[in-house]
Amino acid sequence: MDSERTPDELRQRIEDLEKQNLDLKQELERLRESAERYKTIFETVPISIQMVDASGIIIEVNPYHIKHLGMGKTTKADYLGQYIWTRPSIIQAGLVEKFKRVLAGETLEEEVFFPFTSGGKTNGYSVVRGVPIKQGDKIIGAVFIYEDVTQFKQDQAELLRHREKLEELVVARTKDLQEAYLKLQAEIEERRKAEAEKEQIILQLQEALSRVKTLTGLLPICASCKKIRDDGGYWRQVEEYIMDHSEADFSHGICPDCIRKLYPDFYSQDEKLER
Repeated sequence: MDSERTPDELRQRIEDLEKQNLDLKQELERLRESAERYKTIFETVPISIQMVDASGIIIEVNPYHIKHLGMGKTTKADYLGQYIWTRPSIIQAGLVEKFKRVLAGETLEEEVFFPFTSGGKTNGYSVVRGVPIKQGDKIIGAVFIYEDVTQFKQDQAELLRHREKLEELVVARTKDLQEAYLKLQAEIEERRKAEAEKEQIILQLQEALSRVKTLTGLLPICASCKKIRDDGGYWRQVEEYIMDHSEADFSHGICPDCIRKLYPDFYSQDEKLER
C-alpha cells in the first residue's frame, strides 16, 4: 500500500507517526510522573495502606503499615502474595468477613481495637476503611486503609475525665453555694425576727412610757395646809395631786410627831409604858 503512495504522502505519514510517537512519549512521561507522585504519597503518608487483587491477595503494602501494624518485625515480603484475611491481626480484629464483603462491592469504615505500635505501645485503636477498586463494572481489587486514632481516643477519654471532674466541681460548688444561700436566708430570717422583736419591745416601751406620769417644774404649795394649786387654779390635797400625776398610790397613817401634837394624852401614856 505504501508503494502506491506518493513521496509527499509518505512524508506526511512519517510526520504523523512521529507526532503520534511524541504524543505517546509525553503521555508516558505524564503517567510516569503521576506514578512517581502516587508512589511518593503511598510510601510517605502516615497511614497504613494495603492493596489486594480481586481474589484478596496482597499486591502492595506501604512502609508505614509494615512499621506500625507489623510492629517493625516484618518486611514487605512477609505480606505480598498472602490472602489479606489470613493475617493474624485481621483475624484478631474480626475483619475477615468484612474484608471479603469489600471485594464483593461493599465499602467499609469501622473503628476497631488493633495490634499495632502506637506511642510505644503495641495495641491501639484504628479506623479501618475498605474501598473496592473497579474497572468499569468489574471489581479488580481493593484498598484497605488503617488510621491510628489511639491518641485521639486517649485525648477524648482525658477530655471526658476532665469534663466529669469539672462537673463534680460544679456540683460541689453549687452545693456549697446552696448551703451558703440557705444559711444566709436563715440569718436574714433570724435578723428579721430579732428586728420584729426589737420593734415590739420598742412599742411596748413607748406604750409604757406613754402611761408614765411625771412631776416636773415648780409646784405652788400652801405653807400651812400643804395643798397644791393645779393648772386650773384649784387647791388640792397633796396625795390627790400626786396620784393624778404619777403611778403612785397612798396608804394613810400617822407619824409620831403628829401623834404628839394631835393626841398628847395618848402619846404621854405610850411614853410612860415604854419607860
